[in-house]
Amino acid sequence: EAEERLADVAYRPVHARVASTLLRMGAQADEVHLSHQDLAEIVGTHRETVTRTLNQFRTDGLVELDRMLIRIVDRPRLAAAGEESRETL
Repeated sequence: EAEERLADVAYRPVHARVASTLLRMGAQADEVHLSHQDLAEIVGTHRETVTRTLNQFRTDGLVELDRMLIRIVDRPRLAAAGEESRETL
């Protein structure tokens, strides 16, 4: 798993890492209880980058955002975003 995470950080775009992390953490329920900072630390980027990514996901209708809560509303499209660039690894 550590090698896969390193490959993710090194080769996959941030939006793909954020999407796949949300799907993994929200596997049991479509809700992830994390701050943007916590999510940034998990995916290996800055909080501002995660905030921009999540705002774009919200605009695209993939997630809903609330304080310390990210609700997945379109799992198939979020999964497609999470798979982007995985084929090239």
